[in-house]
Amino acid sequence: MSHITSSSTTISQSGGNVVASQSVAAAGSASGSQIIFSRLNTVINCLVTNGATGPTLPCEILIEIKTHSAASFRELTTKVCTTTALATHPFTLVIPKAFYAVQVTFSGHTGQAVTVECTYGSAASAATTYS
Repeated sequence: MSHITSSSTTISQSGGNVVASQSVAAAGSASGSQIIFSRLNTVINCLVTNGATGPTLPCEILIEIKTHSAASFRELTTKVCTTTALATHPFTLVIPKAFYAVQVTFSGHTGQAVTVECTYGSAASAATTYS
């Protein structure tokens, strides 16, 4: 009878920008989408940073998802930031493998610009070997 004496797991990772870091003028918006269907769970990391003078109305982060057979995106969640000067608003969300694509939109702020960005990261594949 043989016994497993060791195992090794290799994870292939990928990632990038959904929305590249940028300043969005008051009453403006920025959005982007990413196909994620061939990956394992995907982690979305969004960040909104208010300027030295906070916006009059806060920025909102809208996360939408889509299955492979769906014709359009549907809302998964929305995060409303604050109007506090110099505040940073990190927001992390795990998107399950069952979804084909994700779309992120930053909008709703008035009075002042905000800096936004959204990145994604995921394990594209995982393999375990035993010896």
